[in-house]
Amino acid sequence: MKALSLKEVKSFEVIEKEIPVANDNNVVIKVKKVGICGSDIHMIWATGYQAGTDFVIGHEFCGEIYDTGNSNFKVGDRVVAMEIDSCLACDYCKNGKENICDHVLDKGPGIGTDGGYAEYVSVRADMVRLLPDEVSFIEGAMVEPAAISYHGLKLAHVNENSKVLITGAGAIGLFAAACAHAMGIKEVIITEINQKKLEIAKTSGFVKEALLANQPDIEEQLKEFAPNGFDAVIECSGNKVASTMGLNHLKKGGHMSLIAYGEQPEINLFNFVNNEYHLSGSLFFTRKEFEEVIKLMQEKKLKLEPFAKVIKMEEVQTTLENIEKGIENEIKYIINISE
Repeated sequence: MKALSLKEVKSFEVIEKEIPVANDNNVVIKVKKVGICGSDIHMIWATGYQAGTDFVIGHEFCGEIYDTGNSNFKVGDRVVAMEIDSCLACDYCKNGKENICDHVLDKGPGIGTDGGYAEYVSVRADMVRLLPDEVSFIEGAMVEPAAISYHGLKLAHVNENSKVLITGAGAIGLFAAACAHAMGIKEVIITEINQKKLEIAKTSGFVKEALLANQPDIEEQLKEFAPNGFDAVIECSGNKVASTMGLNHLKKGGHMSLIAYGEQPEINLFNFVNNEYHLSGSLFFTRKEFEEVIKLMQEKKLKLEPFAKVIKMEEVQTTLENIEKGIENEIKYIINISE
């Protein structure tokens, strides 16, 4: 099979590998589409993670069942998979927090084992879900990142009456806005410094307002939208200035979810304690949340396909180089593995 693998830092090549074989616990999926995640760029491509070992990354993928193993799936079933490798036996897993299981990353596809930047991928059968006919394969490749955004919202205890501030309008930030919109939340503000992403957010229909984060009067504008602060802040930029700004505009008793990796916000401990702020790290998603995102897509409440740019496997190297140069600024890049 064809697969993409790093031969050295910042250098992908198309290689040939054996098609994986299903076993008692795993099925084999024929990959249709796979998304490029920010972590694929910053934590793998840029560092040369497992370069030269023929390792295959890619954890945002969907396709059709190719080899059922001992599962109840049928060959040809449309499916999407989670990359989490939770044990399902520990206290975290038993209490619905399988996303923070100690083993969550052990053998997850694209992280601990070969992933979806290939024509075929082996996945734990219990981490695979059917993809409804109403959900395209392009959308299917965006279930995973949308579930990450959705989890951040859930951690922030939002409801349809919440005022929500999202910092950063990349894929995770825009998808957080999309999920909030799908949940019936109308008071959503998003901030961003990239002009193209800002324009995309403005015309998305997901937000009340999209604001340029580095304009001189940004603090005053946020204060105007939420004089008493926002009920929830979803930090998706990884930027210290943005995260600090978000925390400073949190309502008393409000919740802030940190999804992006980056520098920590500056915390005024006196204000933090006196205002009873709640600050949460946000890792992956639960299986239930993953399923809820699929349902939102099926019901057409969550529409993400317009924000995807589909590219060929052979275009990945150039695309990543152009992203680094600032030439490419699309919200989500989806690799077309097969039709």
